[in-house]
Amino acid sequence: STTMTVTNTLTVNGTLRLPNASTTVYSFTINGSVSMNGPLLVHRNLTLSASGTLSANGYNVDFLDTGDYQSATLTCTGEFPATISVVKDLNDYNSFTLASGCVATTTSLVGTRTMTINGTLNLTQDAFLNQSLTLGAAGILNGNGFVVNFIDTSWSQSSTLTCTGAFGATISVVKDYNNDNSFTLASGCTATSTNLLADNGITINGTLNLTQDVTSERDFAVGASGTLNANGYTVSFVDTAWSQSSTLTCTGAFGATI
Repeated sequence: STTMTVTNTLTVNGTLRLPNASTTVYSFTINGSVSMNGPLLVHRNLTLSASGTLSANGYNVDFLDTGDYQSATLTCTGEFPATISVVKDLNDYNSFTLASGCVATTTSLVGTRTMTINGTLNLTQDAFLNQSLTLGAAGILNGNGFVVNFIDTSWSQSSTLTCTGAFGATISVVKDYNNDNSFTLASGCTATSTNLLADNGITINGTLNLTQDVTSERDFAVGASGTLNANGYTVSFVDTAWSQSSTLTCTGAFGATI
């Protein structure tokens, strides 16, 4: 039942059997063989090299943060042998990146900073993000029917969704903490939204498909490359407080009734 904590970088070139309880490391490089006998808690980076093997034995690898500047990257080739959990919610400093060529399945995807998917990520439940999500050119998100929620819990938590082609999950945008946070769908990205609310404005530079009515308290812009497919739903401009003037910007016919 002994725990192990490594406060710097741990590199394994031989064989390591981890304790029969949780192991905490800040950065972990596996070039040899590692056997897990409890959860593996990683604050920063985990690299499983081409020569390395990780026997998860049914345990999770959890990426979490306990302080500032604990951004993390998971690097592997092919399928990562353990289910991962990503909870980077301590502050706005800590991000998560899944490296190109790495395929992972996550039980949790929670972050107050940016998430970057350059490999393939499989969701097994809804994700909750306070800031931006980027799918790189080689990145794939398999939503499996789950929803990626863009939310805010503080100031300075505007979000941008960046992808190429169809985004792999339905999105929900509820940015209602204050008048500081907006949402942008980047050019070239196609997404379907169940909710769309951002107190500091919405910008559509890609293609957005609505599945219900939208309420906007500030500006709504459809860029030159943007498309809004309203599917019969309405965009309503309302106010709930001071300083909520609205401007609707588009080129040609707006895709919804207002």
